Amino acid sequence: MKKYLILFFLFLVFPFFVSAQTFDRDLYFGIQKDSDVTKLQEFLTEQNLYSGPISGNFFSLTLQAVKSFQSQQEVSPASGYFGPKTRGKANQILTAEGVNSTGVTDESGGTTPVVTIPPKTANDNDVVTSLTAQIQLLQQQLKALQQQSQTLQTIQQQQVSTTQQVAQQTQALQQTQQSVQQIQQNVQQIQQNTTTPLPPASTPPAPQVAKDLIVTTNKTSVSLVNWQQVTIKAVYTADGKWKPSDISFSAPDKSQTFYVKDNTYLCEGNPAQCGKVAFYYSPTIIGTHTISITANGLTKTVDIQVVPYVKVDSKIQNVVNLGTDGTNARTIGYFELSEADEIFKVESIKFDTDTKSELFYSNCGSLASFPSDSCVKSFGVYRIYINDSKNELKAGSHILTIKEIRLIGQSSGSYRYVSGLPVTFTFEVK
Repeated sequence: MKKYLILFFLFLVFPFFVSAQTFDRDLYFGIQKDSDVTKLQEFLTEQNLYSGPISGNFFSLTLQAVKSFQSQQEVSPASGYFGPKTRGKANQILTAEGVNSTGVTDESGGTTPVVTIPPKTANDNDVVTSLTAQIQLLQQQLKALQQQSQTLQTIQQQQVSTTQQVAQQTQALQQTQQSVQQIQQNVQQIQQNTTTPLPPASTPPAPQVAKDLIVTTNKTSVSLVNWQQVTIKAVYTADGKWKPSDISFSAPDKSQTFYVKDNTYLCEGNPAQCGKVAFYYSPTIIGTHTISITANGLTKTVDIQVVPYVKVDSKIQNVVNLGTDGTNARTIGYFELSEADEIFKVESIKFDTDTKSELFYSNCGSLASFPSDSCVKSFGVYRIYINDSKNELKAGSHILTIKEIRLIGQSSGSYRYVSGLPVTFTFEVK
């Protein structure tokens, strides 16, 4: 019975303090149905930065509210990632709100006052005297609480009853220690306010971050045809290094936003590709199209000229007939295909000869075994040579006539016409 009376006395004497609920882990975009996200949304609502639903989902409204809080608290970068710096700022506000109260009521109905620290007024003796008296009062309370803490520790050491009673005493001890810490903090703060502060040390201005939005395009003029398009690439940098940022593209008839984060858009083995995104644009009308690119408050524009489509086919030109000895691996001539309006692939070459067709080759391989994936280009020089490793050619004059070259456009997928044929090469075998 005596033990229960002691416990009852402890609950009457020791006040209970409720600590403010703080954040203890990182939060970021995409988390769903999370209690800490719910707590974050409630906190941002109290700060008048969030007006969306309290859902526990970390989506765009919560991301924007976190960015606003980071800008308000001068947390850089204001990326919307609720990490250690941002959590520290939020926890300071929550702790301040938890301490700013007039008193805490214990189970007996009594109230333990929490001293509200008045702002210091320079050269005000009355205020200093009042604060000094408050320090003495707090020190007395501190001494009494320390004695009560020692008494409770003694009771806890002597306690041999049930596990539930030990747990209750431990909880009371923890609450008493929290009260001691709170009063110690109040004493320290009052002492700071009653001490003449030193002039603030001058701090050098924070270095300016060099922000940039680097934009490149593969062309600034394009024909109005369904297989023509423009590729625009962009990357956001700070102090010369790429940084995560939302990058938005806006064209007259198309818009797109890329969300570049630390764990996405990897370099793919090439550091020059880090953080870079690509926007593919196929215009639908003739004229000047202005495309805007925006990232982290920076905007750049690219003007694309869209012109009528003019078909340009390839033709045979610069034919050279060497007429040399056509023995093994000897070149008998050259010809050149002019540039077309798209990259093409040589599908086949039809030709006539007075000897075996399997002996003739070009720099794309055997003339008799097309197609060849190595012959994808927009133009170029083709070398015609003989590979007669078995000495099958008979002595005398021979001819090779190229009658047709079939090209396929890589973008349009259509057959392309080649003019300037036929072309005949002559050579001598001795």
